[in-house]
Amino acid sequence: MTDTDEKVPFIDKRRTSVDESTNDEDVTAIDDTLSAEDPETEPSQGAPDVYSIVQYSLQMLISSAWYKLGLLADPSTGEVSTDLVQAKFAIDVVGDIAARLEMANHSSMPPEAIKELKRVVNDLRLNYVSKQTGQ
Repeated sequence: MTDTDEKVPFIDKRRTSVDESTNDEDVTAIDDTLSAEDPETEPSQGAPDVYSIVQYSLQMLISSAWYKLGLLADPSTGEVSTDLVQAKFAIDVVGDIAARLEMANHSSMPPEAIKELKRVVNDLRLNYVSKQTGQ
């Protein structure tokens, strides 16, 4: 800094320790109140199960595959572009997950959903082949 620059004072207002006017019981009571009011901290909420995460991931990959095939406009840009390498990768991953779900007898996905997923994979593969051959 030069002599002509003004120095702005920095005041750290973060609370790093309990001050003397607050006792531990007050802090515990405040923490209990906040956690009771915040639905995200309730134990009943919990993290989503793995099957929900897989279904969400599949939806994202399927959408990306359609965008990369150039058959849908990318919602972030509004433009249609083609990237067959990325499309193929997304299609292959979706196909692998679909096969894995079909083999898993403990899957929470109903058989109709797995059948629909396989249909989507076949549609994506057919569209990929038609884009690759230039039809």
